[in-house]
Amino acid sequence: MKAAKYEEKHRNFLKARLIYERALAELGSDALDESFLMQFIKFEIKHKKFDRAKVLFEYSLEKLPDTNKKRILN
Repeated sequence: MKAAKYEEKHRNFLKARLIYERALAELGSDALDESFLMQFIKFEIKHKKFDRAKVLFEYSLEKLPDTNKKRILN
């Protein structure tokens, strides 16, 4: 997600969010990686979008296998 981090670094938060969202939409289950989801959740929290972070957190708990939830729950 270097592109999203690049956009965030250059203060283009909407574009960064679109990159995260597009990756999740286009990759589907391939994007169901705990580190990707944590990065997206932290991005939303950092920008005070707590409702969006909550939805992502709940989505993570619903979709990730139990063995991959450890990082999300800590």
